[in-house]
Amino acid sequence: MPGDMSQLNRLNQSMGRIGDQHLGLDSQNRITQGSTNWLGRAVNWVKSALGIKGQERDNKAIMNHVIATIKETQGMGDRFADIAKGRLSSALDRGRPITGRRVSTVISDLVRLKTSETSAREANIKINVKDLCDTLCDTGDTPLMEALEDQMTFFGLGDRFGELGYAEVMDLRDEVETRLERSCLRNGKSPTPEEAWPVIKEACRKLAMNMVKESISQRVSTMANYEDKDSPLMKTFQAHARILKMEVDIQPRDLAKLAEKFENKLTVVSLYDPENLHPPPRKNPPMP
Repeated sequence: MPGDMSQLNRLNQSMGRIGDQHLGLDSQNRITQGSTNWLGRAVNWVKSALGIKGQERDNKAIMNHVIATIKETQGMGDRFADIAKGRLSSALDRGRPITGRRVSTVISDLVRLKTSETSAREANIKINVKDLCDTLCDTGDTPLMEALEDQMTFFGLGDRFGELGYAEVMDLRDEVETRLERSCLRNGKSPTPEEAWPVIKEACRKLAMNMVKESISQRVSTMANYEDKDSPLMKTFQAHARILKMEVDIQPRDLAKLAEKFENKLTVVSLYDPENLHPPPRKNPPMP
């Protein structure tokens, strides 16, 4: 399973702390700091230059460990591992032992290259998403307006479609662009019109549902008002109590839960009961 960038950063930091000291292997073949005195470092230079097997083997093992870590880092892979191999092999070919600073420099350069490429790719994706939304999500005869009319009709708001203002449509367009951009950046590629359609449809569906909920809240605030004893909900409650020949001493504040329950039930019936929904929206996107 690929490791994340933090693993590579930790290796980079540990190599940076070792600095110009030569790298070595401990008894468990883990990378560690080699000799710190000048004599030990001189011996490492001589062993590397002469290709003495033990030192040569350690140098290659250190290089392979660094390359494997880079290769297994998510988003890096073979291409960046090959670059690192070329950089580190050149030192070994000249008979030079690997230092912590050299490994740290190689890793830092690769991370900067990766970051630069990622930024350029993400910028290109954002441009493509915006261009696609400019085409699909404008006012007029566009997939956005078709989907919005479908969804509003589906939830019984077809008569209000023509009342929508330009600002409301542009807010919806921005919502589609944000959702589509987030999805494309996560997938690492620009969208096609066919891939954009489900995002457009879902944004329109949520807008229509929110409009229904707002309408319900406004109606409940009128029909189920319970602020005083002359409020509609209080009068309705008292009327039913008289029908049932019940004497109930209830205060307006006691009706809060009843009003909330009324709103919840009305919301469920309006949004999720198939008998109250209009014919389903079209399945095929009207692409330009």
